[in-house]
Amino acid sequence: MIYQIAITIAGLTMATAATAADSSAASVLSFDMTAGVERTLTVSGVEVKYLAFEGLTYVKNPLEPKYQQLNVYIPKAYAENKTQGRYKADTAPIFLPNHVGGYMPALPKAPGLGRDQQPDAMSVALSEGLVVISPGTRGRTLQDQSGKFTGKAPAAIVDLKAVVRYLKFNDQRMPGTAERIISNGTSAGGALSALLGASGDAPEYLPYLEKLGAAPGSDAIYAVSSYCPITNLEHADLAYEWMFHSIHEATRPKRSGGPAFGPAPANGPMGAKSEQDRPRRPAGAPMFNTGPMSPEQIKVSALLAAGFPAYLNSLQLTWQGQPLQLDAKGSGTFRNYLQQQLEKSAERAKQDGQNVSSVSWLSVGSQGFKADWDRYIAATGRLKKAPAFDSLDLSSGENSLFGDNSTDTRHFTEWGHAHHTGPAEKPEKLAPANVVSMMNPMNFIGNPKANSAVHWRIRHGTADNDTALAVPAILALKLENSGKQVDFALPFGQAHGGDYDLPELFDWIAKLP
Repeated sequence: MIYQIAITIAGLTMATAATAADSSAASVLSFDMTAGVERTLTVSGVEVKYLAFEGLTYVKNPLEPKYQQLNVYIPKAYAENKTQGRYKADTAPIFLPNHVGGYMPALPKAPGLGRDQQPDAMSVALSEGLVVISPGTRGRTLQDQSGKFTGKAPAAIVDLKAVVRYLKFNDQRMPGTAERIISNGTSAGGALSALLGASGDAPEYLPYLEKLGAAPGSDAIYAVSSYCPITNLEHADLAYEWMFHSIHEATRPKRSGGPAFGPAPANGPMGAKSEQDRPRRPAGAPMFNTGPMSPEQIKVSALLAAGFPAYLNSLQLTWQGQPLQLDAKGSGTFRNYLQQQLEKSAERAKQDGQNVSSVSWLSVGSQGFKADWDRYIAATGRLKKAPAFDSLDLSSGENSLFGDNSTDTRHFTEWGHAHHTGPAEKPEKLAPANVVSMMNPMNFIGNPKANSAVHWRIRHGTADNDTALAVPAILALKLENSGKQVDFALPFGQAHGGDYDLPELFDWIAKLP
């Protein structure tokens, strides 16, 4: 279903702003249901009236007041004791999409059009009857007036946890149930969505939350939607080179069409469009550094690739009772599992009417599609030169993420620190291990000190080479092996991006127990 949208602002103020006397620390965190502004949007020809509450501070002691705010959007039907879609005021889930790209700072947003000029996830969520929360978060480039950095790790995840605490603190003051918060994000935002879901109530974050004056209570959430998560950064370089070590040149992202992913469909997110008309890459996505790799980078790639099997094997992952492992050459049951997921993706694309018969890395046998791993890698290509994340010259966005209040960039792996290159001297220290750990959901899944979400939906396109396919697969497998309910799929021909299947996303949410 393709949604169409038109937005109008009714301009009806339901209540005046709070007076200056209400600006005490206690009232900062108290939601005022009478302070909404009525607005109207139309999705697929259906008018939806909603109440907007914008610029709400979610911590008592914000370091970056402009960013540590949230917007709340509530279907007006709930203020009138009516239903909206499949929900009513006391049963409506709370949809929490973050807007982070590249671990950059993000401001709260309002419902509107997405990058594809279709209704964004917030607009569709409101039409479906969800309460929508748009959070602002600090990011890696923020500096205060003295020049100190204020958004380095773990600032963004701490902010999202503070938002969850705000919602639970105000659960009786606003429609929707804070026991059914569903996070959503893409790329780095997808990683943060997963981290929020995995690390609920983990004690590591408490000092940061207390310093900000976050609301008391739990920061655990109910469910997670994560698109192409740029995560597991300690091991992301190993995974990337395990996949792409045979490719010695970085190229621009592949699009649907041609031998890599078959003829482009006429409609949909991967529809046949001119390059200038295609949806832009997510905000904060890395700049293209195309061209051949140097002999040193090729050597680095081989060394990193050789280290991935030991890490993968240490996870002791299983699928349908079978251990997933790799031998020293990088082959084994884990790679076979990924090939099977690619074959399932092709089968789903065929069932949806997509022509995949000309795809160079697929063949058809008596048992259906068969994926050729090496041809798939060659067709997909690498986007990033080695190392992809902990850049040896400290030039990546992830290096910037792990700086501190006085240092913009730092290495965050022992390997990257040991092999430092570039014009600057080798840094004395790398990012503290506890800070790096706090940015990786893998470190909290199955941890008895964390209250991880039960329900997960993870998507990574087969044409996405911003991170290795192995990264979201490992995340999904560890969740499943820990007893979580996981919907993991590889949309065929989909490049790096998210929110491209909103009807399916909200149908998944509606079917959660």
